[in-house]
Amino acid sequence: MNTNVQKFFLVKYILILLLSILLYSFSNSQLTFSQDITKEINDNISFEDTLKTIKKQIQYFKNQNELLSVKVDSLEKELFKLKTKQSFFSNELDEQTVRFSLIVTGLLALIAVVSFGSFRLEVKRVVKETNNIIEKQRQEFEDFKKRMKNNEMKSLMLRADICRINYENYLKTNDKFLAFWFALYTAVNCINVVEIAEDTKDIEDGYTFAKDNLKLALIQFKKIIRTPSLKTKVEERRNIISSRINELIKSENEEIIDLSSELRILIKKYLK
Repeated sequence: MNTNVQKFFLVKYILILLLSILLYSFSNSQLTFSQDITKEINDNISFEDTLKTIKKQIQYFKNQNELLSVKVDSLEKELFKLKTKQSFFSNELDEQTVRFSLIVTGLLALIAVVSFGSFRLEVKRVVKETNNIIEKQRQEFEDFKKRMKNNEMKSLMLRADICRINYENYLKTNDKFLAFWFALYTAVNCINVVEIAEDTKDIEDGYTFAKDNLKLALIQFKKIIRTPSLKTKVEERRNIISSRINELIKSENEEIIDLSSELRILIKKYLK
């Protein structure tokens, strides 16, 4: 009996356990199903809201696009108006410039026509006065050149006279070398006078005086040749004497050239 009772309780326990398991499974199944349904409902609600939001945004952008299109059309119209005004004012300015240029040109032409006669007379007067001033200045310059030449001629003639006086003085004292020296310098100064003289008589007198003094220099040098003690003085002043003889040889007078050449030959022979 005890064994049967135990079996009975065991079977009862197993049945209860199976029933509990079935109830638990069913309960979980119901809960899962409920959750899925709830989730699906929530998902449907969220999708609809999102779709509504997107539609609102699309509508907003459409409205903004329409507003921008209106503003662009308005700006294009304003730009067209400004271009039209600019073109108008530019054309007006060009026309005003042309008118002003024509007016100024006309006035200048009128002034030129009116004043051309007096202007031409004024130009002639100024040119005449300028030419008179230039001619006066030229004449003054020519007079100055003449005065300078005359002064230079007088200076050279004075130097020639001084050299001739020195020649005569040293001739009296029998100083052969200095007599030769100043006779030579007198001839050189006379040739210098000839080079700047313009009057024919002054040129002829200059050549004559130069030839006379060059002959005196030759006479004195021939005396020097006969005096060996003077050779040192001649040697010391050889370059200066040669330069003066070269100045005489450059003259265009043949007699002076011949006399100068003769003197040069004598000096070379003496200083050998």
